[in-house]
Amino acid sequence: MLIALEGNVFDTIAGLPVHAIVVPLAAVLLLLGAILVVLEFAISKLADRLGWFTVVILALGAGASWVAGESGQALAARVGEPQLHATLGRVLPFVAIALVVIVIIWLAVRRRALKATGHQSSGAVGFGVVSLLLAIAVGFSAGMVAYLGIQASWTPRLNVIASTPAPVPSPVLSSAAPTPSSSETATGGSGYTMTDVAQHNDQLSCWVVVTNQVYDITPWLSDTSPRRAEVLTLCGGDASKLFDNSATAPMLDSELAVYLIGPLR
Repeated sequence: MLIALEGNVFDTIAGLPVHAIVVPLAAVLLLLGAILVVLEFAISKLADRLGWFTVVILALGAGASWVAGESGQALAARVGEPQLHATLGRVLPFVAIALVVIVIIWLAVRRRALKATGHQSSGAVGFGVVSLLLAIAVGFSAGMVAYLGIQASWTPRLNVIASTPAPVPSPVLSSAAPTPSSSETATGGSGYTMTDVAQHNDQLSCWVVVTNQVYDITPWLSDTSPRRAEVLTLCGGDASKLFDNSATAPMLDSELAVYLIGPLR
């Protein structure tokens, strides 16, 4: 069922999920910052030149990872939640913030030691080691979060493309309804409940309710319609508001009628 998310600033921007935009940004910034920390620990001169630039990059990455976590909850309300991706995504902002704090302390202690004695103190080296370990953890976690997010987003689509595509129906009005499955036959032709409809809530089997009629629009979703992503969020729920307005509906009434499978009861 579609969950109303109006007013959630982390939901969408211009129709695109905020999560899909912010996750790559957070991953790139945190990976870049982590690489810079490793290089600065290995090459002392780089810490003098790029240290505070690295702090800015890591801070921006930590902020982006927090937004990614918030927007991930909004997206999960629409399409579900990939568990490992979500778990790592919740932890990553805290580890990234810890890295920012430790790097700032490391740079400050290091600079003070160099001014006072001309070489790094044991405290500076200790904070440097901690920064190095945290940077490795942040870089690995950011890469895993991005990878798992891409896998969760694209694997179902790739599976659909790899399978035999369903024939695209003719837009001509047809009185023949799609052949019902065994689960549909169980209703005895008397119609379908919202519980029945809710079980078909993804691109592999997408049912929608429009004005108390149930439609199986799964074949239409295999097409390259520009409204496909919008309609996909309505699978398993009531899509009357979108389809009743003929001026903005994703398809004509005659096209929608092809997918009618029975009334809602």
